[in-house]
Amino acid sequence: MPSAAPRYNTVVALDYQRAFVSWFTLAQDDVGALFLGGYRVYYFSYNTYQTRNVTVRPDQLQVELTDLDPYTSYKISIAAFTTMGEGPRSYYYIKTCK
Repeated sequence: MPSAAPRYNTVVALDYQRAFVSWFTLAQDDVGALFLGGYRVYYFSYNTYQTRNVTVRPDQLQVELTDLDPYTSYKISIAAFTTMGEGPRSYYYIKTCK
């Protein structure tokens, strides 16, 4: 499984229910001998205490999160994964607006 967390490029709350998240590709040294399976983007709402996630292909380095709640703080984390499992997560915090 990957030994490092993906590094964020851009994270921005677009409006009260959407956020744009992008990151840099994980270096092959951090992936190891296996092929990168993709990335999982988790987003935890401090309002509802629920976590949702989106899984994307290894060549997709951005995602738009939708159906967010207004005026809510979110913890966003990204992890790369292989067939052996998920690597460490990177963390970022945002708050949606009205």
